[in-house]
Amino acid sequence: MRLIQLSDIGEGKFLNKSSRYISMKTFEELSCKEIIPGDILISRMAKPIARSCIIPDLKQKLITAVDIAYLRPNERLFDKHYLNYMFNSVFFRTQAEKLARGTTRLRITRKNLGKLPIPFPPISEQKRIVNKIERLLSKIDEVKQLIEEAKDSFELRRAAILDKAFRGGFGKNGRDKDDEDLGGVNYPIPSDWSWMSIEEVCELISDCPHSTPKYIEEGQYPAIRSSDIELGKVDIINAKRVSEQDYLDRTKRIEPQKGISFIVEKVVVMLVRLLEKQDYSSMIKSVWHKE
Repeated sequence: MRLIQLSDIGEGKFLNKSSRYISMKTFEELSCKEIIPGDILISRMAKPIARSCIIPDLKQKLITAVDIAYLRPNERLFDKHYLNYMFNSVFFRTQAEKLARGTTRLRITRKNLGKLPIPFPPISEQKRIVNKIERLLSKIDEVKQLIEEAKDSFELRRAAILDKAFRGGFGKNGRDKDDEDLGGVNYPIPSDWSWMSIEEVCELISDCPHSTPKYIEEGQYPAIRSSDIELGKVDIINAKRVSEQDYLDRTKRIEPQKGISFIVEKVVVMLVRLLEKQDYSSMIKSVWHKE
């Protein structure tokens, strides 16, 4: 008998991620209640709390883990799709969060969950609302698909522009320079250009301490990790924070400054201009960290 878990519950959809089972003997000993296709599952635990989905027909017997509530609505009064959309709304989630408790992860009791008020339009109006929501969400999905396709096209064009730029394609240069010994790299450049190593063009090349700092909620110094760096930018605002002592310990080799280039895993090169657009009163110092 399959045990449905929190990881299976997405925001409005069943994710089908878990693969845990119990025996029929355990099912009977624990006096478990079986759930059926069409039941609504609600997560009583973050994150986010009170997210819900409708259980599909998985062609097997099912029960839920302890932090999942299941509802079997009276379909003469409520459309289950209306309820599912409503449970995943900001309105309902805000109410659930107010009644939730917990130090590390928020949890709402089944009793408090059952007390939450919900809007109750006529069943015909519920179905109309569901149809309208699904039409609008369908348009959003179409736009998202177009954006993803456009992003792929932009990346290809960006790569082509950069390739042309660094082959001298933007200027009237001489003939291509004959290939030099570049470790197997075949990359012709104009004859009036030359090749130089990174060491020749940099004043300093350094890496970070090969360990993980201790992150703290109230730390004032951002710890720049590889996950904080994307092509063309570095995310300082959402970076994890460390203490001043950790910062001092980890920047003994070099103190990061404006205009430093970041190389992530020797593949992605970043030119970082920290704080050019942020209104900070003083330079925030970043702790280098490689995961």
